Amino acid sequence: MSVSWPATLPQRPLLEGTSGTYQSGVIRTETDVGPAKTRLRYTAVSTRYRVRYILSSSQMTTFDTFYKTTSRDGSEIIDYPDPLTGSTVSARIVDPPKFSRKGTYYEVTFEIEILP
Repeated sequence: MSVSWPATLPQRPLLEGTSGTYQSGVIRTETDVGPAKTRLRYTAVSTRYRVRYILSSSQMTTFDTFYKTTSRDGSEIIDYPDPLTGSTVSARIVDPPKFSRKGTYYEVTFEIEILP
């Protein structure tokens, strides 16, 4: 069972500060002579994104409740808007979010893993 990303939070992260990493599903075997051999170890490969949001005080309260209670400190699978396409995907928050106060707003960053 998954939980949904709150509709009151931004549905796309900020472009600046968002980056992604494809995870490898390939195994590479070096040979004595000639090029290495490669093959798929598995086909279900996740993608990780470092995302950044700017949240109002009320949105920060919503995010705090969502992270700590609803997603149980990121242990639950969440229905999350894909940072590239905006379509809903299954994901997990990989590490505890970091946040800092920016005037009357909060900057929140975390790593999210889009599941295959």
